Amino acid sequence: ADDAGRRFKTLRRLRALRSTQKTLSRSDSSMQLDTNDPSGEELIWALQSDKQDALLTEFTASASQGVDSKKIEWQALRVWGVPLWCRDDESLRGLCDKAARQSFASSKDPSGETPCALLFVSLGRQSVLSGLFRATHDARLSDFFARDFSVTSNREAALKNAYALLTKHRYLFAAAFFVLAGQPADAAQLVWKHTRDLSLAVAVVRLAPDALSSLDRRRSTLASPFLRSSFWNSSRA
Repeated sequence: ADDAGRRFKTLRRLRALRSTQKTLSRSDSSMQLDTNDPSGEELIWALQSDKQDALLTEFTASASQGVDSKKIEWQALRVWGVPLWCRDDESLRGLCDKAARQSFASSKDPSGETPCALLFVSLGRQSVLSGLFRATHDARLSDFFARDFSVTSNREAALKNAYALLTKHRYLFAAAFFVLAGQPADAAQLVWKHTRDLSLAVAVVRLAPDALSSLDRRRSTLASPFLRSSFWNSSRA
């Protein structure tokens, strides 16, 4: 790794060490450490690194514990903030696909409040999701995800389902239907509002088939009000 990459890794390791310490009083919320998301300083160094491939190699080894590189948990991607700094869209797609598959392997429920369904539809792989529902004996959802969502009526049906799921407080699954309806920005804002998972919100915007062009996606990451405010809030942490 280059100097920027080494600085990022040092800061990330310090955060990991702090997260294991039990010295902070739980009653003092102002002193709580955010161990889920990288700080703004970490992101700045990772973004400046010209050796991101080395960072991704170390991430994969760390996330899979050197056992099986196909088993990548979404939480690991979030802790490292990979969707926030990885410039290679194909690398990000591959990691998110592994995280979606691992999410299903862990929960066996593609419709649960996990990133599974949202990641698969953002990747444009709803056919895989249809197969998972078939494997879990849910013919209704299997048939729904097998539809052609370039058809207006199917997008309208997805949007209707998204709003129905919102009333049931099933936010991540609702976000998946917003993506199917061609509204990935709404899905990302829903994710941020209800889970505060900035990495997942950005992943949706970057990966969704109906999102902006590659150049516009990168430009919009900090142009979006909710992403911009979140980034600068984390940089002050």
